[in-house]
Amino acid sequence: MWRMIWKEKSMIVVMVTNLKEGNKQQCEKYWPDLSYSKEFGKLLVRNAEETDYGYYVFRKLEVQKVGENDTIHNVYQYHFTEWPDKSVPSTVPHLIDFIKKFRKTQLSYGTESGPVIVHCSSGAGRSGTMIAIAAMLDMSDKEGKVDVFNFVRSMRQKRIQTVQTKEQYTFIYAVLLEEWFCGQTVIPVGDIQKVIQKQKLKTSSDFEYQLKTLNSLFPLDGLTSQSSRPDGNKCQNVLFLTKGCYSSEVESDGDYVNASFIEHSKEDHAYIVTRTPLADDTSVDFWRMVFDYKSDVIVQLNEMEDLTNAVYLPNKINQKQTVGEFTVTIKSTHQYDFLTKKKINLEKDNTKRSIILYEVNQWPKKITVPEVDSFVKFVMTIMQRSDVTSSPITVHCRDGVGRSGLFCLVYSAIQKMREDKVVDVFQTLKALRSACSNMVESEVQYNFCYDAALCYLKTYEE
Repeated sequence: MWRMIWKEKSMIVVMVTNLKEGNKQQCEKYWPDLSYSKEFGKLLVRNAEETDYGYYVFRKLEVQKVGENDTIHNVYQYHFTEWPDKSVPSTVPHLIDFIKKFRKTQLSYGTESGPVIVHCSSGAGRSGTMIAIAAMLDMSDKEGKVDVFNFVRSMRQKRIQTVQTKEQYTFIYAVLLEEWFCGQTVIPVGDIQKVIQKQKLKTSSDFEYQLKTLNSLFPLDGLTSQSSRPDGNKCQNVLFLTKGCYSSEVESDGDYVNASFIEHSKEDHAYIVTRTPLADDTSVDFWRMVFDYKSDVIVQLNEMEDLTNAVYLPNKINQKQTVGEFTVTIKSTHQYDFLTKKKINLEKDNTKRSIILYEVNQWPKKITVPEVDSFVKFVMTIMQRSDVTSSPITVHCRDGVGRSGLFCLVYSAIQKMREDKVVDVFQTLKALRSACSNMVESEVQYNFCYDAALCYLKTYEE
Protein backbone atom coordinates (compact mmCIF):
# COMPACT_ATOMS: atom_id res chain seq x y z
CA MET A 1 0.00 0.00 0.00
CA TRP A 2 2.66 2.51 1.02
CA ARG A 3 4.98 1.54 -1.83
CA MET A 4 2.10 2.22 -4.27
CA ILE A 5 1.32 5.60 -2.63
CA TRP A 6 5.01 6.57 -2.87
CA LYS A 7 5.39 5.40 -6.50
CA GLU A 8 2.20 7.10 -7.72
CA LYS A 9 2.90 10.26 -5.67
CA SER A 10 -0.68 10.10 -4.35
CA MET A 11 -1.50 12.76 -1.79
CA ILE A 12 -5.09 11.74 -0.98
CA VAL A 13 -6.37 8.42 0.38
CA VAL A 14 -10.12 7.94 0.79
CA MET A 15 -11.00 5.13 3.20
CA VAL A 16 -14.61 3.89 3.15
CA THR A 17 -14.53 1.13 5.76
CA ASN A 18 -13.91 0.73 9.46
CA LEU A 19 -11.07 -1.45 10.70
CA LYS A 20 -13.57 -3.84 12.27
CA GLU A 21 -17.30 -4.18 11.62
CA GLY A 22 -19.18 -6.55 13.92
CA ASN A 23 -16.86 -9.52 14.44
CA LYS A 24 -15.19 -9.17 11.06
CA GLN A 25 -11.79 -7.58 10.48
CA GLN A 26 -12.23 -5.36 7.41
CA CYS A 27 -8.88 -3.61 7.16
CA GLU A 28 -5.44 -3.54 8.78
CA LYS A 29 -4.46 -0.32 10.52
CA TYR A 30 -1.85 0.83 8.02
CA TRP A 31 -0.98 4.06 9.85
CA PRO A 32 0.51 4.78 13.30
CA ASP A 33 -1.23 6.49 16.22
CA LEU A 34 -1.20 10.29 16.45
CA SER A 35 2.36 11.74 16.89
CA TYR A 36 3.94 8.28 16.40
CA SER A 37 5.93 6.84 13.50
CA LYS A 38 6.06 3.34 12.05
CA GLU A 39 8.17 1.66 9.38
CA PHE A 40 6.46 -0.13 6.49
CA GLY A 41 9.23 -1.82 4.51
CA LYS A 42 11.60 0.92 3.37
CA LEU A 43 9.14 3.72 4.15
CA LEU A 44 8.65 5.58 7.43
CA VAL A 45 5.13 6.93 8.12
CA ARG A 46 4.40 9.53 10.82
CA ASN A 47 0.90 10.52 11.95
CA ALA A 48 1.32 14.30 12.18
CA GLU A 49 -2.35 15.30 12.57
CA GLU A 50 -5.67 13.59 13.34
CA THR A 51 -9.12 15.17 13.73
CA ASP A 52 -12.42 13.35 14.34
CA TYR A 53 -15.38 15.15 12.73
CA GLY A 54 -17.98 12.63 13.90
CA TYR A 55 -18.78 10.94 10.61
CA TYR A 56 -15.23 11.04 9.22
CA VAL A 57 -11.66 11.28 10.50
CA PHE A 58 -8.99 13.39 8.82
CA ARG A 59 -5.31 12.41 9.13
CA LYS A 60 -2.17 14.05 7.82
CA LEU A 61 0.50 11.39 7.33
CA GLU A 62 4.14 12.23 6.57
CA VAL A 63 6.01 9.63 4.49
CA GLN A 64 9.73 9.41 3.81
CA LYS A 65 12.32 6.77 2.99
CA VAL A 66 13.91 5.13 6.03
CA GLY A 67 17.22 6.82 6.81
CA GLU A 68 16.54 9.86 4.63
CA ASN A 69 15.47 13.12 6.26
CA ASP A 70 15.21 15.44 3.28
CA THR A 71 12.19 14.27 1.19
CA ILE A 72 8.82 14.20 3.01
CA HIS A 73 5.68 13.28 1.08
CA ASN A 74 2.44 14.45 2.70
CA VAL A 75 -0.58 12.15 2.48
CA TYR A 76 -4.07 13.34 3.50
CA GLN A 77 -6.29 10.47 4.56
CA TYR A 78 -10.07 11.00 4.66
CA HIS A 79 -11.67 8.14 6.58
CA PHE A 80 -15.49 7.94 6.27
CA THR A 81 -16.85 5.96 9.24
CA GLU A 82 -20.60 5.77 8.54
CA TRP A 83 -20.82 3.30 5.64
CA PRO A 84 -21.79 -0.29 6.57
CA ASP A 85 -20.44 -3.19 4.46
CA LYS A 86 -22.54 -4.09 1.37
CA SER A 87 -25.03 -1.36 2.31
CA VAL A 88 -25.30 2.44 2.10
CA PRO A 89 -24.90 5.36 4.54
CA SER A 90 -28.03 6.47 6.38
CA THR A 91 -27.26 10.20 5.97
CA VAL A 92 -26.72 11.64 2.50
CA PRO A 93 -25.56 15.17 3.58
CA HIS A 94 -22.63 13.69 5.54
CA LEU A 95 -21.45 11.80 2.47
CA ILE A 96 -21.77 14.82 0.15
CA ASP A 97 -19.90 16.98 2.66
CA PHE A 98 -17.18 14.30 2.92
CA ILE A 99 -16.77 14.16 -0.89
CA LYS A 100 -16.53 17.95 -1.09
CA LYS A 101 -13.83 17.95 1.61
CA PHE A 102 -11.43 15.58 -0.13
CA ARG A 103 -12.21 17.03 -3.59
CA LYS A 104 -11.34 20.52 -2.29
CA THR A 105 -7.95 19.24 -1.13
CA GLN A 106 -7.43 17.45 -4.44
CA LEU A 107 -8.27 20.55 -6.49
CA SER A 108 -6.05 22.78 -4.34
CA TYR A 109 -2.97 20.70 -5.29
CA GLY A 110 -3.99 20.15 -8.93
CA THR A 111 -1.80 17.73 -10.89
CA GLU A 112 0.66 17.52 -7.98
CA SER A 113 -1.82 15.48 -5.95
CA GLY A 114 -1.46 12.34 -8.06
CA PRO A 115 -4.36 9.88 -8.36
CA VAL A 116 -6.77 9.67 -5.42
CA ILE A 117 -6.61 6.21 -3.84
CA VAL A 118 -10.03 4.92 -2.74
CA HIS A 119 -10.42 1.73 -0.72
CA CYS A 120 -12.93 -0.15 1.42
CA SER A 121 -12.54 -3.79 2.48
CA SER A 122 -12.82 -5.45 -0.94
CA GLY A 123 -12.20 -2.32 -3.00
CA ALA A 124 -15.36 -2.87 -5.04
CA GLY A 125 -18.77 -2.09 -3.51
CA ARG A 126 -18.32 0.95 -1.29
CA SER A 127 -15.25 2.17 -3.19
CA GLY A 128 -17.00 2.00 -6.56
CA THR A 129 -20.12 3.72 -5.22
CA MET A 130 -18.02 6.53 -3.71
CA ILE A 131 -16.10 7.04 -6.99
CA ALA A 132 -19.31 7.02 -9.05
CA ILE A 133 -20.99 9.64 -6.86
CA ALA A 134 -17.92 11.92 -6.87
CA ALA A 135 -17.52 11.56 -10.65
CA MET A 136 -21.22 12.21 -11.36
CA LEU A 137 -21.23 15.31 -9.15
CA ASP A 138 -18.30 16.60 -11.23
CA MET A 139 -20.03 15.68 -14.50
CA SER A 140 -23.25 17.43 -13.48
CA ASP A 141 -21.32 20.62 -12.63
CA LYS A 142 -19.39 20.63 -15.91
CA GLU A 143 -21.95 19.26 -18.39
CA GLY A 144 -25.35 19.64 -16.72
CA LYS A 145 -26.05 15.91 -17.11
CA VAL A 146 -24.98 12.52 -15.72
CA ASP A 147 -24.51 9.01 -17.11
CA VAL A 148 -24.41 6.63 -14.15
CA PHE A 149 -24.95 3.46 -16.19
CA ASN A 150 -22.05 3.93 -18.59
CA PHE A 151 -19.71 5.23 -15.90
CA VAL A 152 -20.30 2.19 -13.68
CA ARG A 153 -19.98 -0.08 -16.72
CA SER A 154 -16.60 1.46 -17.58
CA MET A 155 -15.42 0.98 -13.98
CA ARG A 156 -16.48 -2.69 -14.09
CA GLN A 157 -14.39 -3.22 -17.22
CA LYS A 158 -11.35 -2.24 -15.14
CA ARG A 159 -12.32 -3.84 -11.79
CA ILE A 160 -14.86 -6.60 -11.28
CA GLN A 161 -18.02 -6.00 -9.19
CA THR A 162 -17.42 -2.28 -8.79
CA VAL A 163 -20.70 -1.11 -7.16
CA GLN A 164 -21.76 -4.50 -5.83
CA THR A 165 -25.46 -4.30 -4.98
CA LYS A 166 -28.70 -2.91 -6.38
CA GLU A 167 -29.01 -0.85 -3.17
CA GLN A 168 -25.63 0.79 -3.82
CA TYR A 169 -26.47 1.48 -7.47
CA THR A 170 -29.83 3.04 -6.55
CA PHE A 171 -28.09 5.04 -3.82
CA ILE A 172 -25.95 6.82 -6.44
CA TYR A 173 -29.13 8.26 -7.98
CA ALA A 174 -30.59 9.10 -4.56
CA VAL A 175 -27.50 11.12 -3.58
CA LEU A 176 -27.47 13.01 -6.88
CA LEU A 177 -31.19 13.77 -6.64
CA GLU A 178 -30.87 15.07 -3.09
CA GLU A 179 -27.90 17.26 -3.95
CA TRP A 180 -29.73 18.87 -6.91
CA PHE A 181 -33.15 19.07 -5.30
CA CYS A 182 -32.19 20.26 -1.82
CA GLY A 183 -29.06 22.26 -2.53
CA GLN A 184 -26.70 23.76 0.05
CA THR A 185 -28.44 24.49 3.37
CA VAL A 186 -25.49 24.54 5.76
CA ILE A 187 -24.80 27.91 7.45
CA PRO A 188 -21.56 28.43 9.46
CA VAL A 189 -22.46 29.65 12.95
CA GLY A 190 -20.60 32.91 12.37
CA ASP A 191 -22.94 33.79 9.48
CA ILE A 192 -26.31 32.90 11.04
CA GLN A 193 -27.27 36.43 12.15
CA LYS A 194 -26.43 37.93 8.77
CA VAL A 195 -28.37 35.18 6.94
CA ILE A 196 -31.50 35.59 9.11
CA GLN A 197 -31.51 39.38 8.64
CA LYS A 198 -31.14 38.93 4.88
CA GLN A 199 -34.02 36.43 4.73
CA LYS A 200 -36.36 38.78 6.60
CA LEU A 201 -35.91 41.42 3.88
CA LYS A 202 -37.04 39.03 1.15
CA THR A 203 -40.67 38.72 0.05
CA SER A 204 -40.12 35.01 -0.57
CA SER A 205 -37.31 33.69 1.63
CA ASP A 206 -35.00 30.70 1.15
CA PHE A 207 -36.45 29.32 4.39
CA GLU A 208 -39.91 29.30 2.82
CA TYR A 209 -38.53 27.45 -0.23
CA GLN A 210 -36.78 24.92 2.02
CA LEU A 211 -40.02 24.07 3.83
CA LYS A 212 -41.91 23.74 0.52
CA THR A 213 -39.20 21.35 -0.68
CA LEU A 214 -39.56 19.28 2.48
CA ASN A 215 -43.33 19.22 2.08
CA SER A 216 -42.94 17.85 -1.44
CA LEU A 217 -40.46 15.21 -0.27
CA PHE A 218 -42.57 14.31 2.79
CA PRO A 219 -46.26 15.21 2.22
CA LEU A 220 -48.20 16.09 5.37
CA ASP A 221 -50.49 13.06 5.25
CA GLY A 222 -49.91 11.22 8.54
CA LEU A 223 -53.13 12.19 10.35
CA THR A 224 -56.15 9.98 9.70
CA SER A 225 -59.60 9.82 11.22
CA GLN A 226 -59.26 6.06 11.65
CA SER A 227 -56.04 4.09 11.89
CA SER A 228 -55.41 0.41 12.36
CA ARG A 229 -53.18 -1.09 15.00
CA PRO A 230 -50.98 -4.01 13.94
CA ASP A 231 -53.46 -6.34 15.68
CA GLY A 232 -56.27 -5.06 13.42
CA ASN A 233 -58.18 -3.04 16.03
CA LYS A 234 -59.43 0.39 15.00
CA CYS A 235 -58.56 3.48 17.02
CA GLN A 236 -60.44 6.75 16.57
CA ASN A 237 -58.46 9.92 15.80
CA VAL A 238 -55.06 8.36 16.33
CA LEU A 239 -51.92 9.48 14.55
CA PHE A 240 -49.83 6.42 13.79
CA LEU A 241 -46.26 7.30 12.96
CA THR A 242 -44.08 5.75 10.30
CA LYS A 243 -41.89 3.67 12.59
CA GLY A 244 -43.73 2.08 15.49
CA CYS A 245 -42.20 1.56 18.90
CA TYR A 246 -42.85 -1.85 20.41
CA SER A 247 -42.96 -2.60 24.11
CA SER A 248 -43.48 -5.71 26.25
CA GLU A 249 -46.75 -7.50 25.53
CA VAL A 250 -49.43 -7.66 28.18
CA GLU A 251 -52.39 -10.03 28.15
CA SER A 252 -55.07 -7.39 27.73
CA ASP A 253 -53.40 -5.51 24.92
CA GLY A 254 -51.04 -5.91 21.99
CA ASP A 255 -47.39 -4.87 22.06
CA TYR A 256 -47.84 -1.82 19.81
CA VAL A 257 -47.30 1.61 21.32
CA ASN A 258 -48.18 4.71 19.33
CA ALA A 259 -44.70 6.21 19.26
CA SER A 260 -41.62 6.69 17.08
CA PHE A 261 -37.89 6.41 17.59
CA ILE A 262 -36.07 9.41 16.16
CA GLU A 263 -32.30 9.71 15.98
CA HIS A 264 -30.08 12.72 16.44
CA SER A 265 -26.34 13.25 16.41
CA LYS A 266 -24.38 9.98 16.73
CA GLU A 267 -26.92 8.34 19.02
CA ASP A 268 -29.48 5.75 17.99
CA HIS A 269 -33.06 6.12 19.22
CA ALA A 270 -32.34 9.47 20.84
CA TYR A 271 -36.01 10.45 21.14
CA ILE A 272 -39.17 8.46 21.72
CA VAL A 273 -41.90 10.76 20.43
CA THR A 274 -45.52 10.04 21.30
CA ARG A 275 -48.91 11.52 22.15
CA THR A 276 -49.78 12.55 25.70
CA PRO A 277 -51.73 9.68 27.29
CA LEU A 278 -55.28 10.94 27.89
CA ALA A 279 -56.98 7.66 28.85
CA ASP A 280 -56.34 4.69 31.13
CA ASP A 281 -55.31 2.24 28.39
CA THR A 282 -52.87 4.66 26.71
CA SER A 283 -51.38 5.53 30.13
CA VAL A 284 -50.47 1.86 30.63
CA ASP A 285 -48.89 1.79 27.16
CA PHE A 286 -46.97 5.00 27.92
CA TRP A 287 -45.43 3.79 31.20
CA ARG A 288 -44.70 0.34 29.77
CA MET A 289 -42.76 1.98 26.95
CA VAL A 290 -40.84 4.29 29.33
CA PHE A 291 -40.03 1.32 31.60
CA ASP A 292 -38.96 -1.11 28.87
CA TYR A 293 -36.74 1.35 27.03
CA LYS A 294 -35.21 2.70 30.26
CA SER A 295 -36.06 6.29 29.40
CA ASP A 296 -35.14 8.46 32.39
CA VAL A 297 -36.08 11.88 30.95
CA ILE A 298 -39.64 12.85 29.95
CA VAL A 299 -40.44 16.13 28.20
CA GLN A 300 -44.06 17.31 28.48
CA LEU A 301 -44.82 20.07 25.99
CA ASN A 302 -48.34 21.02 27.07
CA GLU A 303 -48.91 22.75 30.39
CA MET A 304 -50.93 20.62 32.84
CA GLU A 305 -53.98 22.87 32.63
CA ASP A 306 -54.09 22.09 28.90
CA LEU A 307 -54.19 18.37 29.72
CA THR A 308 -57.34 18.13 31.83
CA ASN A 309 -57.95 14.53 30.76
CA ALA A 310 -54.40 13.32 31.42
CA VAL A 311 -54.45 10.45 33.92
CA TYR A 312 -50.89 9.13 33.72
CA LEU A 313 -49.63 11.13 36.74
CA PRO A 314 -50.91 11.50 40.32
CA ASN A 315 -52.09 14.96 41.44
CA LYS A 316 -50.05 15.26 44.65
CA ILE A 317 -46.51 14.68 45.87
CA ASN A 318 -45.95 11.21 47.43
CA GLN A 319 -49.41 10.09 46.31
CA LYS A 320 -49.12 6.66 44.68
CA GLN A 321 -51.10 6.04 41.51
CA THR A 322 -51.60 2.58 40.06
CA VAL A 323 -51.55 2.45 36.26
CA GLY A 324 -51.96 -1.14 35.12
CA GLU A 325 -48.98 -3.09 36.46
CA PHE A 326 -47.11 0.12 37.38
CA THR A 327 -47.03 2.35 40.45
CA VAL A 328 -46.24 6.00 39.76
CA THR A 329 -45.17 8.43 42.51
CA ILE A 330 -44.13 12.08 42.27
CA LYS A 331 -41.33 12.47 44.83
CA SER A 332 -40.70 16.21 44.40
CA THR A 333 -41.68 19.23 42.30
CA HIS A 334 -39.59 22.34 41.57
CA GLN A 335 -41.17 25.34 39.87
CA TYR A 336 -39.11 27.68 37.67
CA ASP A 337 -40.27 30.53 35.46
CA PHE A 338 -39.87 28.55 32.22
CA LEU A 339 -40.34 24.92 33.39
CA THR A 340 -41.56 22.63 36.15
CA LYS A 341 -39.23 19.79 37.12
CA LYS A 342 -40.70 16.65 38.72
CA LYS A 343 -38.83 13.68 40.14
CA ILE A 344 -40.84 10.50 39.59
CA ASN A 345 -40.53 6.94 40.84
CA LEU A 346 -41.81 4.25 38.48
CA GLU A 347 -42.22 0.77 40.01
CA LYS A 348 -43.04 -2.62 38.57
CA ASP A 349 -42.48 -6.02 40.21
CA ASN A 350 -40.13 -4.58 42.88
CA THR A 351 -38.05 -2.81 40.22
CA LYS A 352 -37.77 0.97 40.61
CA ARG A 353 -36.86 3.53 38.01
CA SER A 354 -36.03 7.18 38.75
CA ILE A 355 -37.29 9.60 36.10
CA ILE A 356 -37.09 13.37 35.66
CA LEU A 357 -40.10 14.99 33.98
CA TYR A 358 -39.72 18.50 32.51
CA GLU A 359 -42.98 20.36 31.88
CA VAL A 360 -42.94 23.48 29.71
CA ASN A 361 -44.37 26.54 31.52
CA GLN A 362 -44.45 29.35 28.97
CA TRP A 363 -46.22 27.87 25.99
CA PRO A 364 -49.96 28.68 26.33
CA LYS A 365 -52.69 26.76 24.58
CA LYS A 366 -53.37 27.75 20.92
CA ILE A 367 -49.99 29.55 20.63
CA THR A 368 -48.05 28.15 17.65
CA VAL A 369 -44.57 28.84 18.99
CA PRO A 370 -43.36 29.84 22.48
CA GLU A 371 -41.21 32.82 23.45
CA VAL A 372 -37.80 32.02 21.99
CA ASP A 373 -35.56 32.90 24.98
CA SER A 374 -37.51 30.81 27.50
CA PHE A 375 -37.77 27.87 25.10
CA VAL A 376 -34.02 27.81 24.43
CA LYS A 377 -33.50 27.83 28.24
CA PHE A 378 -35.95 24.93 28.47
CA VAL A 379 -34.07 22.95 25.78
CA MET A 380 -30.65 23.66 27.31
CA THR A 381 -31.79 22.50 30.76
CA ILE A 382 -32.86 19.17 29.29
CA MET A 383 -29.72 18.93 27.17
CA GLN A 384 -27.51 19.32 30.25
CA ARG A 385 -29.39 16.44 31.87
CA SER A 386 -29.29 14.20 28.80
CA ASP A 387 -25.55 14.83 28.32
CA VAL A 388 -24.94 12.51 31.29
CA THR A 389 -27.24 9.67 30.18
CA SER A 390 -27.41 7.50 27.07
CA SER A 391 -31.09 6.66 27.53
CA PRO A 392 -33.65 7.99 25.03
CA ILE A 393 -35.67 11.10 25.87
CA THR A 394 -39.44 10.57 25.84
CA VAL A 395 -41.12 13.61 24.24
CA HIS A 396 -44.90 14.04 24.19
CA CYS A 397 -47.60 16.57 23.37
CA ARG A 398 -51.32 16.39 22.52
CA ASP A 399 -50.96 15.27 18.89
CA GLY A 400 -47.45 13.79 19.12
CA VAL A 401 -46.05 15.88 16.24
CA GLY A 402 -46.62 19.67 16.50
CA ARG A 403 -44.91 20.75 19.69
CA SER A 404 -42.88 17.53 19.92
CA GLY A 405 -41.55 18.10 16.42
CA LEU A 406 -40.50 21.66 17.22
CA PHE A 407 -38.72 20.53 20.40
CA CYS A 408 -36.82 17.77 18.55
CA LEU A 409 -35.90 20.16 15.73
CA VAL A 410 -34.53 22.86 18.05
CA TYR A 411 -32.76 20.30 20.27
CA SER A 412 -31.12 18.54 17.28
CA ALA A 413 -30.16 21.82 15.58
CA ILE A 414 -28.43 23.06 18.75
CA GLN A 415 -26.70 19.69 19.15
CA LYS A 416 -25.33 19.99 15.60
CA MET A 417 -24.16 23.54 16.31
CA ARG A 418 -22.28 22.32 19.37
CA GLU A 419 -20.64 19.46 17.47
CA ASP A 420 -20.03 20.84 13.96
CA LYS A 421 -20.26 24.67 14.39
CA VAL A 422 -22.89 24.88 11.64
CA VAL A 423 -26.65 25.46 11.42
CA ASP A 424 -28.63 23.19 9.08
CA VAL A 425 -32.32 23.36 9.92
CA PHE A 426 -33.33 21.83 6.58
CA GLN A 427 -31.34 18.60 6.91
CA THR A 428 -32.17 18.33 10.60
CA LEU A 429 -35.89 18.48 9.89
CA LYS A 430 -35.48 16.17 6.89
CA ALA A 431 -34.12 13.50 9.24
CA LEU A 432 -37.08 14.01 11.60
CA ARG A 433 -39.58 13.93 8.73
CA SER A 434 -38.17 10.60 7.53
CA ALA A 435 -39.45 9.13 10.81
CA CYS A 436 -42.68 11.15 10.94
CA SER A 437 -43.83 13.18 7.95
CA ASN A 438 -45.98 15.63 9.96
CA MET A 439 -43.26 17.06 12.18
CA VAL A 440 -43.05 20.89 12.10
CA GLU A 441 -45.88 21.79 9.76
CA SER A 442 -45.85 25.59 9.55
CA GLU A 443 -43.48 28.22 8.22
CA VAL A 444 -43.74 30.01 11.58
CA GLN A 445 -42.36 26.92 13.36
CA TYR A 446 -39.62 26.46 10.74
CA ASN A 447 -38.45 30.08 11.02
CA PHE A 448 -38.62 29.80 14.82
CA CYS A 449 -35.83 27.23 14.73
CA TYR A 450 -33.46 29.71 13.04
CA ASP A 451 -34.37 32.30 15.70
CA ALA A 452 -33.69 29.68 18.39
CA ALA A 453 -30.30 28.90 16.85
CA LEU A 454 -29.39 32.61 16.93
CA CYS A 455 -30.64 32.91 20.53
CA TYR A 456 -28.51 29.92 21.54
CA LEU A 457 -25.39 31.45 19.98
CA LYS A 458 -25.91 34.80 21.71
CA THR A 459 -26.67 33.26 25.10
CA TYR A 460 -24.54 30.12 25.39
CA GLU A 461 -21.65 30.35 22.91
CA GLU A 462 -18.66 32.68 23.03
